Amino acid sequence: MKLPVLSSLPLFALVVLSACGGGLEQDPSVVGEEIAQTEQEVGCAATVQLLSNPGFESGAVSWYQNAAIIDGSGAGSLARTGSWKAFIQGYGTSRNDQLGQVVTVPSNACTLVFRAWVKVTTTETGGFPFDSMTVRTLDNATSSIIETLATYTNLSVGTGYVLTSVSLPVATYRGRTIRLQFDGSEDISNATSFFVDDVRLTYTW
Repeated sequence: MKLPVLSSLPLFALVVLSACGGGLEQDPSVVGEEIAQTEQEVGCAATVQLLSNPGFESGAVSWYQNAAIIDGSGAGSLARTGSWKAFIQGYGTSRNDQLGQVVTVPSNACTLVFRAWVKVTTTETGGFPFDSMTVRTLDNATSSIIETLATYTNLSVGTGYVLTSVSLPVATYRGRTIRLQFDGSEDISNATSFFVDDVRLTYTW
């Protein structure tokens, strides 16, 4: 009996031939790996946004802030989309701003990605990073920093909103309740303003 070329047969055909005594055997471990890989590819097709009110269009709903950071007045800069944005720092004095949201990353997450649009304006001069805004993830129970996702300074100044996109190590976050937090800091003079809009923290499953 002439056997078919293995490379031309799909997985299910190899299994059927083996079961029918066709002289072909498929390693069960290989079958398991291929099935698991297929399930993972199919299972990771859906993307879910973890953040509520990600574009701030509902005001301060779902976000915590230590000042009136979420702004719909158009002060400093227009929002990237809609009418609301986060306006961090911009005081021109020594002061710290904080903005964040608490989320839980599902235990079945396949990937985890942070995205945000940020615009920076400044009256600082010179080449030293006097003012900054840092984006971090923190453990909600212990407040310990998990990871720093991005840092912006007065040297990041630009004319418009720029997209930041970061892929997070999902195994570190599965099943954890975390805080996504923006921390701003300025020195004693010359204002730097950090405008944030359309924030996303998405996972696939």
